[in-house]
Amino acid sequence: IDLTKPYDPTSTAGLPKGTEATVKKDGEGKEKIKVGDKEYETNWQKMKISAKSNGLDFDADTKIWMAKTVPLSGMVKMEMNTKIANMEVKMTMELSGHGSK
Repeated sequence: IDLTKPYDPTSTAGLPKGTEATVKKDGEGKEKIKVGDKEYETNWQKMKISAKSNGLDFDADTKIWMAKTVPLSGMVKMEMNTKIANMEVKMTMELSGHGSK
């Protein structure tokens, strides 16, 4: 991962070799997100993802909140809903903190 370039949540570059995927933007906006005792001004994007990997087809709805004040990728929160092999999967990742000691 090239940390000198901004993180692009719509990029498929980090997917496993042989994965076929399309990412379509499905909305964007601004929102304040509170994580722990900090509040972040974020820009969010909704995306629809269709992919095929290792013989499995899946579609996912994803929403990612990004903040310029968060180091590395800037990601504050991500939600994804998908169905893989007839199982519904709901995933949420949220920043738990950052800084130095």
